[in-house]
Amino acid sequence: MRYLQGDEKQKSRQLWEHAFPEDSKEFADYYYQYKVKDNKILAEEDQGKIVSMIQRNPYKVVLKDREYAIDYIVGVATDSDYRRKGYMKRLLTRMMEDMYQEGMPFTFLMPAAEAIYYPFDFRYIYRQPEFTLDERAGQGIEFPAGNMGDRQAEEISEWMEKWLRKRWSIYTRRTKEYVKRLDQELASEKGSWKLYLTEEKGASSLEAVQCLWGLKKKEQRLLYGEEGFSKPVGAGKPAIMARIIDLPKLAGHICLSKECPYDQLEVKIGIKDQFLPQNYGTWIWSLHKKGSSMKKISDTIENDSSCDTVDIGAFCQWIFGYTGDQEGSLLPEWKKWIQTLSGVFLDEVV
Repeated sequence: MRYLQGDEKQKSRQLWEHAFPEDSKEFADYYYQYKVKDNKILAEEDQGKIVSMIQRNPYKVVLKDREYAIDYIVGVATDSDYRRKGYMKRLLTRMMEDMYQEGMPFTFLMPAAEAIYYPFDFRYIYRQPEFTLDERAGQGIEFPAGNMGDRQAEEISEWMEKWLRKRWSIYTRRTKEYVKRLDQELASEKGSWKLYLTEEKGASSLEAVQCLWGLKKKEQRLLYGEEGFSKPVGAGKPAIMARIIDLPKLAGHICLSKECPYDQLEVKIGIKDQFLPQNYGTWIWSLHKKGSSMKKISDTIENDSSCDTVDIGAFCQWIFGYTGDQEGSLLPEWKKWIQTLSGVFLDEVV
């Protein structure tokens, strides 16, 4: 098991095409020209053949008032002749340990099936909202993807960043480089951009950005718009699963709610984590109105009435504010005073 280096990464394309036959050649060309430049590919080999892999694509992720380098897991695959032999478990375990050493608070992915990642304590934290254009938007200005210049990419990235920052507290940072890479991704499937503007006193103002792609049938890749230009449709469907990597680092962003009658609160909590022993054990969680800190007091779970115990997966869903703690049993006496994370928007796709 090792990370592929440099041009070695191209050797993984054979396994990618074997595992993901639904991807077009054009998209694979784009992916292996651009995305593997700065990603990490952890692989298992047999006589020089890559038989199992995980690809770690780096993103800058805004988490409330901080920015972290967090990997989006993609390309999780095992050759059909080598499945059910423990390759993926070994890769995921090694990957999580490496991420912990690198200081990532969490990692995320878009699962082909929830059941694949559930045993590794990944849990859904995000529902993909669907947006549609409002009548006020009009026709928009459409142009093909693939030739976006620096100035236009910077203008669009600044608008996207502002749009996201107003609405969400957890999202991937939009930069000029992000938009230019998205432009190449759209171009791989004959995509296009549509910009919706308003005119006032001779000046144009960008109000919505839409991206379309698809070799056979055009589909909406994204739509961000101000009120009156786009609107959500339905509650969205489960899309992104996350896994806590560095428990105290992530929990440090949790605070007491404004309604809490206490300025500080200290609780004892047991965390079960079968893959990262650094997270397993009994913790003292000290919370206040602006944040919190966790201190491990034992590498074992204390069996007493003052220590509530929860699996890291259930804790993950609860801390991201997705579905509460339906899998666990966080103490109601103190849980009601905690302001969990909210406003997750991780709409990257591969």
